[in-house]
Amino acid sequence: MALNVPIQFLCSYFNVSRSGYYAWLSRPKSLKAKALKVNTKLVKDTFKASRERYGSPRVYQELKKFNHSICENTVAKIMKNEGLIEG
Repeated sequence: MALNVPIQFLCSYFNVSRSGYYAWLSRPKSLKAKALKVNTKLVKDTFKASRERYGSPRVYQELKKFNHSICENTVAKIMKNEGLIEG
């Protein structure tokens, strides 16, 4: 559900200039954000391939088999954030 709150109000509330907000909006994604997006897709695909039965340790092991560089804790965080596991 999106709220229709004017940008001018939000910028004044958070003490940010409108030009600064629009400059931030048009910046390219960071390498970290891009990597997180790719890793999230890998984790989701691996989880679905396991018929949604694997937890983070087994998803991590599957990704490791294919030489994907990702930490087991990162897999667990992604799965939690995406609602793939309880936690």
